[in-house]
Amino acid sequence: MDPVLSKYSTEPKEVLRKVSDYYTYGGRQNIRNLILFLVSLVKGGVSYAEPKPLPFSGIYDPDTKEHLGSLELFLKRYDTGRRVGILFYRTSWADGDTEVVDSHAEELKRRGLTPIPVFTQGFGDKSRGIEGNDEVLRRYFYLGGKPAVHAVISLLSFSLTKGNLDLLRELNVPIFQGLIYYYRTLDEWRESDGLDPVSTIMSVTLPEMEGVIEPVLVGS
Repeated sequence: MDPVLSKYSTEPKEVLRKVSDYYTYGGRQNIRNLILFLVSLVKGGVSYAEPKPLPFSGIYDPDTKEHLGSLELFLKRYDTGRRVGILFYRTSWADGDTEVVDSHAEELKRRGLTPIPVFTQGFGDKSRGIEGNDEVLRRYFYLGGKPAVHAVISLLSFSLTKGNLDLLRELNVPIFQGLIYYYRTLDEWRESDGLDPVSTIMSVTLPEMEGVIEPVLVGS
């Protein structure tokens, strides 16, 4: 709930909190019930479900569509010993928009590697107990206090760790930048001169300043 914008609202605080919970937890069902809840404020007889908490980080299993809370549990399902982490935004997982992640995982498996797709909220929110990328990297790409992956594919924009280069040095594996172009279709990108300036800064320049390498367009 934005404290600056909230002061201009005429609705009670409990209404604002519920709206914030729906939106923060995200996912199709929460957004659907958010709309129903808003309608119920002006029209009686509209039923809706309460906000459903969803995890803000975790490992996504492309085969079962489940999310898991520990790397040990995930590796019991599938592990070749050659592991590649895939870091992507939680919104893609919550909304079921995982086609790019699924295709990466499938190709890595085809090559005899173990994909470890991990969704994250980004920089997190300490006020809500939401872990940022730093904590997520350490939670899901480490085992026994040591790095457990041999490479990482980042599908995130902006800087990866807010400048925490010590963590990236400790991880000590190549981190490849997978670009997802949110403003054009694949055909539009093919007919263009390349990335626009904003996307170049978000998805190429800022990641490269932390040592993320080889930016390649992987989806749009």
